[in-house]
Amino acid sequence: MGHLRPFIQERLDNEAQYGKDWPGRPNDALSWLLDHAEEYQKTVRELTTRILVVNFAAIHTTSQAFTQVLFDLAANPSLVPALREEVETVILEEGYSKLSLHKMVKLDSFIKESQRLGANNALIMQRKVLKDFTFSDGTVVPKGHIIAVPNFAMHYDQVSCLLHPSEAMLKHFSS
Repeated sequence: MGHLRPFIQERLDNEAQYGKDWPGRPNDALSWLLDHAEEYQKTVRELTTRILVVNFAAIHTTSQAFTQVLFDLAANPSLVPALREEVETVILEEGYSKLSLHKMVKLDSFIKESQRLGANNALIMQRKVLKDFTFSDGTVVPKGHIIAVPNFAMHYDQVSCLLHPSEAMLKHFSS
């Protein structure tokens, strides 16, 4: 709390003195948290906790995604030259900017495929059945059972995939 206390306290003081929309109020995560906090939640301790939770969620998922991309690059070294060529060409022509990233279509496709195929859950969207349900073919799912989508099987099924999963890394999302 020690590192964030002065920033949060200053923000709370400015809001108390000048109101919610004071001149020069930053448009950042702390402001967003303050905008949606109940009055009793506007304390240094409460806001620090919320910032830490947001940071944990953001850092965890970003780290996991980046690690999966590195694993996929290591598992598919034949894709590296095409990705490297695209990145070098775009940076030479456009420089490195947010806009130039949009021109890295192969890289974008590779990252999306990495996330699609490398999802860390075999099952997703787990739900508890709240009342008996009968499908049109007569299959019954009784109340209390847990159902889910077979994420891994769905993304690796060569019949339902437009492209073979191992060949799709640079192509699937690039059109």
